[in-house]
Amino acid sequence: MEQRWTDEELKQLEDPDEWDWDHAVRVKPAGKPGAAVLLRFTNEEFYEVDAGAERLGKKLTEFIKEAALSKARSKRTKRA
Repeated sequence: MEQRWTDEELKQLEDPDEWDWDHAVRVKPAGKPGAAVLLRFTNEEFYEVDAGAERLGKKLTEFIKEAALSKARSKRTKRA
């Protein structure tokens, strides 16, 4: 079961006067920083995109990411 912080505990954690500045602990970030995006496709859209990825021998996620970045970058250069 997930434990929730009380409002008082959160307030204390967010208060810089409560922080132990003299004994700070450095930790490595977990995983790769970034963002995950949830997309919803109709069945027809999904099959079309999946077929495009398969034709190019790419994973679906790789295909979608490359297509989105390509579109974003092409719009940016056209405005310049």
